[in-house]
Amino acid sequence: MLLNPPAGAKFEADSLFRGKQGRWITVRDEANRLLGQLPESFRETFRTRFGAEATRRLAEAETSGGESEMVEVADRFFHTKAGRQAANRLASRHIDRGRLGLAAFWLDRLLEASDPVASATPWRLKAAWVFHRVGQPERVKTMLAGLSDAGRLTLPGGREVGRAQWLGPARPAIVPEPVLRDWPVFFGSPGRRGRPTADPVVALSMAPPNDPSACGRRGGS
Repeated sequence: MLLNPPAGAKFEADSLFRGKQGRWITVRDEANRLLGQLPESFRETFRTRFGAEATRRLAEAETSGGESEMVEVADRFFHTKAGRQAANRLASRHIDRGRLGLAAFWLDRLLEASDPVASATPWRLKAAWVFHRVGQPERVKTMLAGLSDAGRLTLPGGREVGRAQWLGPARPAIVPEPVLRDWPVFFGSPGRRGRPTADPVVALSMAPPNDPSACGRRGGS
């Protein structure tokens, strides 16, 4: 019900609440986390019930090219095959567009879920590069475990490179949030990362109640 609330529900799946560690999270993210901790039989029931719909919605998202549609599949149906595929494609899209923080979010979700794709060498190398750039050294160690020999990495195809050469500078390479005078779409930009030119106090007072970025400025992260 939390992942797929009925039309008459008195809450939205994207509603925010403060978790145990003080971080603002969505109802849907928490529902996905809890479902991931249940016995496999519960997830199998979920896949049986929603797998076909997830596959259909993924095909529609690929046809339209819409990022919000792909996010909906990855969020709502994460514990289906199509949901995992959507999450992986979102990670790749964010990497291509320099949005490494968002890419790390989806890569981390797949890693925590022990998805089979996370065991593939190309995926691990890609994830290590992203985690390195966003400052998660422990994740980098996990991704490169067994792939590095005396500081050398063997890439797909057999080419060897130095570990430092592959990872690059140890600094975030996240594209800054665009500063916008106009607000043409929800959250300001297609990547949902717009930042207003107004003074922070004014911007906060004008933010809608369910704006996660506003909640973050109120003390969440």
